[in-house]
Amino acid sequence: MFYLTAFFGLFISFIISKWILNLAKDGGLVVTNYRGEKVPVALGIIIICGIMGISLILHLLNTPLDYKLLFVYLGVFTIGFFDDVLGKGDSKGFKGHFKAFFKGQLTTGFIKAVGVPILLLLYFTFDDYIKLIDLIFISLLVNLFNFFDLRPGRCQKVFLITNLLLLPFSKTITPLYVGILAITIATLIMDLREKGMLGDAGANLLGIITGIQVLALQFPYRVIVYLMVFILTFIGEKYSFTKIIEKNRFLNYIDKLGRIKG
Repeated sequence: MFYLTAFFGLFISFIISKWILNLAKDGGLVVTNYRGEKVPVALGIIIICGIMGISLILHLLNTPLDYKLLFVYLGVFTIGFFDDVLGKGDSKGFKGHFKAFFKGQLTTGFIKAVGVPILLLLYFTFDDYIKLIDLIFISLLVNLFNFFDLRPGRCQKVFLITNLLLLPFSKTITPLYVGILAITIATLIMDLREKGMLGDAGANLLGIITGIQVLALQFPYRVIVYLMVFILTFIGEKYSFTKIIEKNRFLNYIDKLGRIKG
């Protein structure tokens, strides 16, 4: 089943990519990237469509699915897509969005900061205080992935490397999850070729998918991941990840690997 969902993840992604990317261009969902090129912000749409496509196949094959989880995926995508369409890109970071809100200005970033934890309440039951800690850190993890979505392929590389490192410690590897890994590889190729961008919708999705995998870790490992999330969130609020990566030879090599030069 894992091979099947991996195949369908790649197949669906590449089949629908041309339609989705052209639709985004025609609809004006386009931004200027760091090289000054106009790129459609639609890779997140490809990911959610791939997830729903694989889920439909699994449903028809009577394979167990976590429908509550699918609803959370769709909700987090929607919040990010809302930011892609209406966001102005100002008041970066949690601190900036909350400052703007208390000054009477509602930002899409604030909606995301509040909306993602509320959505996660559908996935959590507060039987002990650990669940509250999980909710907070998973929300931070979703936001953290947005910090990495500033160069082609960077966010997907972080997602794939992180999830591959988590695999040996995870208690739950599902066919859908394997399919999502394949979808992400497909969008990585498109992103590196500057055919499309993830946007907040795509980065949010990769963040929540990673977060759910973190929940499957045993408690000691989860604590280590949460500590790293806290540290990286603090760094991301204060400094530029792009500058940090550019100053490190190894990180810079991985970051630029496969990317169009210029």
